[in-house]
Amino acid sequence: MFSAIGYAKTAAQLRNALSEFYKHLNPGGICIIDAWFNKEHWRVGSVHLHSYDGDAVKIARVGYSAIKGELSILDEHYLIAEKNKGVMYVPDKSELRLTERKEFLQLLKEAGFQPILLKEAIMGRDRYLGIKE
Repeated sequence: MFSAIGYAKTAAQLRNALSEFYKHLNPGGICIIDAWFNKEHWRVGSVHLHSYDGDAVKIARVGYSAIKGELSILDEHYLIAEKNKGVMYVPDKSELRLTERKEFLQLLKEAGFQPILLKEAIMGRDRYLGIKE
């Protein structure tokens, strides 16, 4: 859930993951996948700032979005300040595959699923259903 499928960085890895999902379902079972972004919806060059301002903890997250081939790059940096403990800096760089709708649907079919696309169903991202017949 929540776009974890994007960590399958190649079509082969995604194909393998979908095949494994298929194997674990009974006939009539449904696989629900919250997709990561596709290239059309990925905002290259955008910057982000989120913060939390609690009494004992303050957190700031600053991020930058880039692209490298089929991979989205999310370069995030956290500052975490805890009362009586000081400030900690944590960098986090994520690379997730930008799979286009047509390819995702095709890979679901190849895995044996009857695919269904729910466009921008969750937080602007697509949701795929794969039904094992």
